[in-house]
Amino acid sequence: MIVPVERYIEQVRDGSRYKGTLKIADTTFDYELTFTPPLPELDDREPVTTWKEVRRLVHIVVKRNNTEIGLTDKEYQLFFHMLAQLAI
Repeated sequence: MIVPVERYIEQVRDGSRYKGTLKIADTTFDYELTFTPPLPELDDREPVTTWKEVRRLVHIVVKRNNTEIGLTDKEYQLFFHMLAQLAI
């Protein structure tokens, strides 16, 4: 099955904060990405090896109809792959 996906990203603070929308089929999500530390500083760090470490460094807030959605580990990984690459 092919599902249409549209992604939009806007830089809020250079290298550290982004927001946008993600549309999957007929469902639209608003999101915010926060990188702690900012992206340029991540290059100087040791690579992370677990998703727990990734979640600590890259905060993702997803909302639908202005209601925040708590993400499971699998959902976080999906949103990370779909959104963080846009910012990076």
